[in-house]
Amino acid sequence: MASMKMLVGIAMSASISALCFSMIGVIVMFNDLNTLYDDVMDEMGDFKVSLTCTAFHILTLLIWTSYSRVTILESFMHTSDEPNPLKWLSTDSVLMDVRKTLRNVNSVPTSSS
Repeated sequence: MASMKMLVGIAMSASISALCFSMIGVIVMFNDLNTLYDDVMDEMGDFKVSLTCTAFHILTLLIWTSYSRVTILESFMHTSDEPNPLKWLSTDSVLMDVRKTLRNVNSVPTSSS
């Protein structure tokens, strides 16, 4: 009978130890996941800034390649005041092309999962 009590005591202490180790493991994994989430959110913020800058540069290049430099220089020559390097951006045809490009970029089909 004494050996049975000892066996039950050992089994009970082993299950309590396993339960404690499991709880510690869950707490450690939860902490690691929170740290990973914070790191991913920080990186996503950096990625958003990088993506915004890249999109601006791509649109700038698209606009510059859409219109030859001769057209831009001609628009400077027909003005009596000082040339404004961004004046050509205010022309209606440039704005229409930018809007069309943005519509095309926004209408690109994405893969839905």
